[in-house]
Amino acid sequence: MSLKNCVLEGSSFRGVPVHLKSLLELHEVLESLKEKDDVREVLNQDGMSVRHAVRVKVQMYPEEICAVWVMIACTWKSNTIQGKKK
Repeated sequence: MSLKNCVLEGSSFRGVPVHLKSLLELHEVLESLKEKDDVREVLNQDGMSVRHAVRVKVQMYPEEICAVWVMIACTWKSNTIQGKKK
C-alpha cells in the first residue's frame, strides 16, 4: 500500500523509522522512542484532523538475532493549498 493512498489531498505526512537491535519489553521500547526528538515531534504534531499510526516489523535471524523496525507517523490537514496559506 502506498502513501499516496493513505494521505488525503490537502494533508501533510511525517514519518520516522526507528531501528531497534533487539526484542525489548514494551516499556523499554516506549522509553527508547520517547528519547528521540523526531519521534516526539511526530507524536506532538499540531494541526487539524491529526491522525497517528504505528507499524512494527520484526525480522528474526539465526542465533537469536533480530532487527525491530518501528514506524511512527502522522497525517494532518495542511494550512496551505498549492503553495498559498489559507
